[in-house]
Amino acid sequence: IINGKLVSGLGEGGYYVGGLVGYARYGYVKDSYSTGSVMGGGKYFGGLIGGNLGSVLNSYSTGSVTGYGDIGGLVGYNDGGNIRGSYSMGGVTGDSSVGGLVGYNSDGEIKNSYSRGNVTGGTRVGGLVGYVRYGDVRDSYSTGSVAGYTYLGGLVGYGSTIFVTDSFWDVNSSGTYNSYGGIGLPTTLMQTESTFTDAGWDFVGETTNGEYDIWDICEGTNYPKLAWSIPAGDFICPDGVNMLDFAILGDAWFTDPNMVNWDPACNISEPNDNIIDGHDLGVFVGNWLEGI
Repeated sequence: IINGKLVSGLGEGGYYVGGLVGYARYGYVKDSYSTGSVMGGGKYFGGLIGGNLGSVLNSYSTGSVTGYGDIGGLVGYNDGGNIRGSYSMGGVTGDSSVGGLVGYNSDGEIKNSYSRGNVTGGTRVGGLVGYVRYGDVRDSYSTGSVAGYTYLGGLVGYGSTIFVTDSFWDVNSSGTYNSYGGIGLPTTLMQTESTFTDAGWDFVGETTNGEYDIWDICEGTNYPKLAWSIPAGDFICPDGVNMLDFAILGDAWFTDPNMVNWDPACNISEPNDNIIDGHDLGVFVGNWLEGI
């Protein structure tokens, strides 16, 4: 699935329920999202995918997820799948194996991803992943509050043969200093670029080997964001397309590369035409107040 979208709605059911896909056995879900809520009394519920065996790339979910077991903000049950460059924002509620991004990760890899939603459960409750069994978590983070009874973690609730590398959680917003792996840091350090670049994360402007820039950040006002998720027109900090960005666009209005006040960042129409004009303004207006 490429560019799959569920803009609103409510997914209900008993097993393998997702905002976009119930059960992804093969292939991949890429550049896709869901903003609808998912709820029920069963297992394997995810904001985007209920059960995943394939790859999830550059995708996200923002709706709330409620179920019994293996409940995740993005994916409920990740069985050997790869989740990369993706995030979730909605609140997650369940009983066991409840995670802000993934409920139960079995022999799968989670990389360059994050969760910002609050997580509430009974046992094996994690800000990013509830339960990791034979899996990897790399270059990822979580910030949501974590509440439950046993095996609670700011990043990972519980793990068995788990490898957590260069991953973090916010001890202030999560309400816990405990995690089955990862590094807990205060909000100030979680909103500081050097925290992540020192750990080898690939940020915009930091790359020297020609690889794709994965992360960007407005220091002091927000946490890292995936570069692909920042809307066209969000030129400067703080995050979001707003009047400050409009002033930048105005300064570059009707310029081309031969002029002193040319700003290539404002050349946001597709395809790029090397002139800042109504085409770029149209893109800007379309993204107005996005990315806050």
